[in-house]
Amino acid sequence: MNVKLTKINHFLANAKDFTDMELAQVTDKDLAEFTLLSATLPADLEADLEEAIKVQTVLVNSSEELYGTHSNQHKYALRNWSKGLDIVHSHYDKYEKPQSLRYRVETARNHHNPHPITNL
Repeated sequence: MNVKLTKINHFLANAKDFTDMELAQVTDKDLAEFTLLSATLPADLEADLEEAIKVQTVLVNSSEELYGTHSNQHKYALRNWSKGLDIVHSHYDKYEKPQSLRYRVETARNHHNPHPITNL
C-alpha cells in the first residue's frame, strides 16, 4: 500500500493528550504554526484513504472468497474498516483539528487564568 501518512513535526501534534494546564500555556504563535503545518492533512488523508480503499476492497473480496460471506474473517474485515481501525484512520485521528485545538486552548486559558474581579 502506497500511503503518505503525513507527520507533523510540532509539539502540538500530541495535543489530544495535553492536560488543561498544558493547553493554557500554548501561545497564539504555537497555534498559528500548528495550523500552518496541518493545512495539508485533509487532502493527504483523502489521498491515503483512496489508496487504503483499494486494499480494503481486495481484502474484503478475498476474505469472502476464501472464508465465505458469513465467516468471522469476512465480518472482521468489514467491521474493522467501518470502525476506522486501519493504519490510515489511526494515523490521522491522532491529530487534533486546529479549530478544535484553538477552542480547547482558549477554554483552558480562561479556566487557569481567570480575569480578576475588580471592586466596583
